[in-house]
Amino acid sequence: MRTSAQIDRDLLIDFSLDSYGQTLFRGLDLTRIDHLLITHSHEDHYCPTELLCVKPPMFGEDAWQGLERFVFDWVEGVDAALVDEDGFYYPISTTSLLLIYNRELANPPRDWTDWVNPEYEGLYQLHGLGGGTGKTGFASIVSRYQDPNGDLGISEEGWKIADDYFGNSHLIAQGESLLRQEKDYDRI
Repeated sequence: MRTSAQIDRDLLIDFSLDSYGQTLFRGLDLTRIDHLLITHSHEDHYCPTELLCVKPPMFGEDAWQGLERFVFDWVEGVDAALVDEDGFYYPISTTSLLLIYNRELANPPRDWTDWVNPEYEGLYQLHGLGGGTGKTGFASIVSRYQDPNGDLGISEEGWKIADDYFGNSHLIAQGESLLRQEKDYDRI
């Protein structure tokens, strides 16, 4: 699991993707946490979406009322569309994910959802959802298919496209070379 530390029951250092799992595995009670210190903004140390997903019961029903907002002096320069609506976290950088392909390709993918087409099956690699790139690509797909009545707020069509996105890919296994030796690699 990713690193996090609880000191004297009231100070938590870092809140990663594994924090909720750590509380279950170690039997920790985070309802006593008064202070959360984030060392830096990489998701292995700070994952605000994990905080949003586990408000209650991990921290208790009124946990968010107890959080104190800290506003940096550089906040004015941040795109308001990227800021948490409750003002608990601010992005310090954005990273673009680009589709790169052979420019001689007759029908190149123009969007992440294009990868679900049968013609691209096996021609792209994914690490799954274990890292930021996989999660961002996945989120960029399913977030387009929001449905308040759907499973986890996503429509059936959105889940079908997400399933096809992973189904068409080559999922990179641990220890496998990232450089693939494909006979038709020049097609992408």
